Amino acid sequence: MTTQERAVDQPKGSDIGAAMDGVNLERALIDFEIANARVIDLTARLTEFNRDLLAARSELGLAKLRIAELELQSAELAELKSSRAYRTARALGNARASARADAAKLLRK
Repeated sequence: MTTQERAVDQPKGSDIGAAMDGVNLERALIDFEIANARVIDLTARLTEFNRDLLAARSELGLAKLRIAELELQSAELAELKSSRAYRTARALGNARASARADAAKLLRK
């Protein structure tokens, strides 16, 4: 092989190497864009799930507060129902309703 033939072979080899480098670089850039798109998508989904979680926690907190209020009202109502005044008023109310029913029956006869 002559010196001139070697000089012609070298540029062809380096052209192929440069072309391969270009293809590899282009492929690496495409892979980077795909990975970057995945990261952006995952970040958006994570942010949405985080918002949903915060909303659910807020609803849970409000529900717990409402349950505590209802338990307090239930305790107050139980205390009220166990009082002598309530029992007396209830008995008087029942007696009054019974008396009205009896009076209505008498009036019908």
